[in-house]
Amino acid sequence: MMRSTFKMLFYMNGNKEKNGIVPIMGRVATNAPVVQFSYKQTISKVFWDTKNRAKEKGKEARGINLALDNIKAQIIEHYQRLSDRKGPYKIHRQHGCSGSIRAI
Repeated sequence: MMRSTFKMLFYMNGNKEKNGIVPIMGRVATNAPVVQFSYKQTISKVFWDTKNRAKEKGKEARGINLALDNIKAQIIEHYQRLSDRKGPYKIHRQHGCSGSIRAI
């Protein structure tokens, strides 16, 4: 059986900065293919920490972190369900991942 790796992180996209505000992006990597997606939320650069989360400075930051945790939990759940049924190699083939970056 092929060994599977799974990594997920959220980050700010500094290339799209406007007046110190940046979009929050997500990245999921399994074995090698990488999938990137937009969280469709923005945050001030000063409120994004080195742990790739919003700094706990109020309701908005807590709401963003809660939403990021929920998204991560859902992605992990889907990945586990697919890998239990199909195995990691078949997941990549099913979703058309060929090692290049795809947006979802």
